[in-house]
Amino acid sequence: MGNDPRWRQALKLLREATAAHERGDSQAMARGFEGYCATLDLLALDPAVALTERRRAAKLLEKIEAQFAAGLPALLHRLAEIRDTAPDAAARAEAAALLADATQRLPAASNARQ
Repeated sequence: MGNDPRWRQALKLLREATAAHERGDSQAMARGFEGYCATLDLLALDPAVALTERRRAAKLLEKIEAQFAAGLPALLHRLAEIRDTAPDAAARAEAAALLADATQRLPAASNARQ
């Protein structure tokens, strides 16, 4: 960890996200993890941060993005299953909303190849 206090903040946020996950609080987990990633992003982009530290932050973000990209197709498939088959109407609606959000946020496969 570097001298920049944001490294400690990033670690604190990651610990909070982990603790929230362990107690089953998905919203707090998501907030903590998003904060962790945002802090890494700030470190990676700040020219006042030492180059090695910027690279370390960028490398961590790349690893996180690679893990998400690897699991995304299975996640989307599972959400579609829930949307189509869950006995609970609220679960079906939530899955449909998540799929709609993903559809808007993710570039189409044809766009990604350009």
